[in-house]
Amino acid sequence: MDREELINEAFQKAILGFNDQILNDQGNWYNYVISMPKKLQVVYTIGVLNQQVLNGRFEQYFFNS
Repeated sequence: MDREELINEAFQKAILGFNDQILNDQGNWYNYVISMPKKLQVVYTIGVLNQQVLNGRFEQYFFNS
């Protein structure tokens, strides 16, 4: 398994438990992310950063809620 496959697999594990209730409530989202193992927290936050930057540059990452 190459590096990209490992990252994708870890990201899929990180987002497995997300649902509308978690995604629509900032407190629930924060608590969910904090409860992840550190490895999944890192993969998830870097994945979100990457998606936001590719979609709307750093301005989108820092200024979108």
